[in-house]
Amino acid sequence: MPALAHHLVLRLEESRLLAPTPPARRWLAGSLVRCGGPDGLLAFGIADTHAHVLLTADRAKAGAMARRAEAAAQRHLRPGVPFEPARYWAVKGQFHLENTFIYVLRQAEHHGVTTDPFHDGSLLPELLGLRVGGREVVEHVQQVLPRCNRADLLALLGLESLEPGLPCEHLADAAAAAFGLPDLSGRDARTLAARAAAVAFARRTLEPGEVARLLGTSPKTVTRHEGRRPTEAEIEAVALQAGLRQRRSSGGGGGAGTARGGLP
Repeated sequence: MPALAHHLVLRLEESRLLAPTPPARRWLAGSLVRCGGPDGLLAFGIADTHAHVLLTADRAKAGAMARRAEAAAQRHLRPGVPFEPARYWAVKGQFHLENTFIYVLRQAEHHGVTTDPFHDGSLLPELLGLRVGGREVVEHVQQVLPRCNRADLLALLGLESLEPGLPCEHLADAAAAAFGLPDLSGRDARTLAARAAAVAFARRTLEPGEVARLLGTSPKTVTRHEGRRPTEAEIEAVALQAGLRQRRSSGGGGGAGTARGGLP
């Protein structure tokens, strides 16, 4: 009987750190979505020295996905050593699949890694509407894991809910995280979209001058970005990232509230 899915681990030789900074984790997360999405990606979790990946693909396709992801990481992250041969486990049975899904998402916690409080290095942001993109992956999770719900995923963050925050000192990083970017300094289309979403969110309550201060730009640039039309999902991802940062900085816990993005 064929396996339902395959669980694989990508690790550098000498157990070198794989993605030790937020920019590296955000880039690798986006790369895993791009490399694994066509092969049924269900989850990934990046710890300090390795990454776990779960996808509904046969062994051959899982191997090809691993090679694509490793080659991309070598080009972009330049770790200085090659990857070890990827390790694979066949996932058989729905109960095994459900347990593996949660295990993969909890990799940082499982290994005692505390440097990724916002889960930049897992699929959790896509699943909760905190990061734009990956819609097909989210839909695949809903189809293959129908018992998975928002409450289960929020529990991995130690929260009962996610609520939009207010535009604050975290605005630029919230927008960068929502779009999987290291920061907002680039001129590419994704960075421009992130800035536009940040401006649209912040201008609901703030004047252009204050928005410009928070984003480290000029009021004229803020006004120019107001001419763009980000989607509601993009604006909400920035708002939720801001709320998560405010909650973490204040030490707050969960509470009542809902959000449209990600799993219901």
